[in-house]
Amino acid sequence: MFRIVHFSDLHAAAPMRTLSGFFDKRIIGAANSRFARRKVHDPRFITLAVRRILEDPPDVIVFSGDAASCGQPSEFDLAYQALKPLVDSGIPLIYTPGNHDLYVKNRLCRAACAQFTESVTGGRMRLDAYPCAMTLGPLRFLVFNGARPTNPVLSCGFLGEPARRMIQTECAEKRLPIVAVCHFPFCRIRRGLVNGMRHRLFGAKEAAHAIREKQIDLALCGHIHVPFFDLDGSGRGETSCGSLTRYGAYSLIEYSGGAFVHRRVKLELPS
Repeated sequence: MFRIVHFSDLHAAAPMRTLSGFFDKRIIGAANSRFARRKVHDPRFITLAVRRILEDPPDVIVFSGDAASCGQPSEFDLAYQALKPLVDSGIPLIYTPGNHDLYVKNRLCRAACAQFTESVTGGRMRLDAYPCAMTLGPLRFLVFNGARPTNPVLSCGFLGEPARRMIQTECAEKRLPIVAVCHFPFCRIRRGLVNGMRHRLFGAKEAAHAIREKQIDLALCGHIHVPFFDLDGSGRGETSCGSLTRYGAYSLIEYSGGAFVHRRVKLELPS
């Protein structure tokens, strides 16, 4: 049995410490964190999740992005310190940036995301090296970065030509079940024309087709904070684990005998 832990959307928040943050998209993200997100996201769930994961270590950990709220260096520091016990454990950790991790074009913010990418994956992954493929146990993982800075009203992602070529090549040469990892869902689109366009992943046509045709066996994503499981009887399809800090839960996926079995691990805050 091969076991995957999947969590997402931590949204670590910290006060802005540079003047430039008051003149770009970060001011919107900071206001959202201060007046809305902090009421529904509890960072204590990260500590509980790390402890539970290490009590029964999986074969691989997948973190599908949004470590930060505004992509600020101080937020990446908070997220990394919370996740450091997982890094120190030596369990392979796969990370893909979320739209909040690459929130703005600011040089220091992007450098912080690059450093976080290398640090949290134990040097296995680099921000400038997506898309990437790796074989872990009986599975082939394809990891995509769909995040890039957008204007203040958008939370969408983009898959470029290298990602589409990788999907075509890996599916054509497939020898192991394929697990695709991206912050943004490939198939699931939020309800409503406006929300659907604002949050969707552009360039995902090939990936969505590969999932429907079972060429990609499983797609793991975040972005949509509410968990969903669009899966067939063998556990194949697309799933989001939802936001760890909002719902206090992560997904445990067990692969054995050609099937994926999914279950939720629910965490309880101390009273």
